[in-house]
Amino acid sequence: MYILAADTASRSCSVAIICDDILVAEMTVHLRQTHSKHLLEMIHRIMIISGLRFSDLDGFAINRGPGSFTGIRIGISCMKGLAYALDKPIVGISGLETLATQAMVSSLVSAHSRMICPVLDARKQEVYIGLFELDGNRLIQKQKEGVCRPEQIGKIVKGPCFFIGEGAMRYKKIITSLRGNLSTFAPSLQNYINARTIAYLSLQRFNKNDSDTIAALNPTYIRKSDAELKLINDNNPPLTY
Repeated sequence: MYILAADTASRSCSVAIICDDILVAEMTVHLRQTHSKHLLEMIHRIMIISGLRFSDLDGFAINRGPGSFTGIRIGISCMKGLAYALDKPIVGISGLETLATQAMVSSLVSAHSRMICPVLDARKQEVYIGLFELDGNRLIQKQKEGVCRPEQIGKIVKGPCFFIGEGAMRYKKIITSLRGNLSTFAPSLQNYINARTIAYLSLQRFNKNDSDTIAALNPTYIRKSDAELKLINDNNPPLTY
């Protein structure tokens, strides 16, 4: 089964093709530019490199968030368009689950802790976090994905834990100051989401015929956008006396 997957929800932009559990091709860029400038070109190039036609693809997968609101919309719109045009199934995958899955290959996880906390930078001095437990060769989600301030992580995450993600890198000093030697961190190169991991996670759902409908696949923002907050405030002005 050929799956084309992409991540545009983080600072990096990543595209990959897998055939069953074999990586066929992958391309990742880390540029401070909107992903709309690169995504279609990256997809075009990776199709050429793989020697495949779009009709050869069996399904699509995309990071549905949380992450950059604009980046999420770019990726989901693009992959939805391809899935619709080619009449192929599509699956949305959590970016936090993707990072937790990437952490499974680190020897630091089994050596120091079975708990994994993926952390993404949510900006505005906040982070998106999840909490997973490594049970053999599978992950068990222990807590609903959420958003908080870095200073709150010490209250949310108890005991030894492995941290991974751009947010973990950015706020490493704060997390360490709160939790001391209970925290272990992923090496820098492991902190970026890889499209191949998204493809791998989607394969498990495709094999169960558990794909999303194009209409039902929506972004996972977790918190409200600035535009939504402004609309709420405009419709509910503060009381004056």
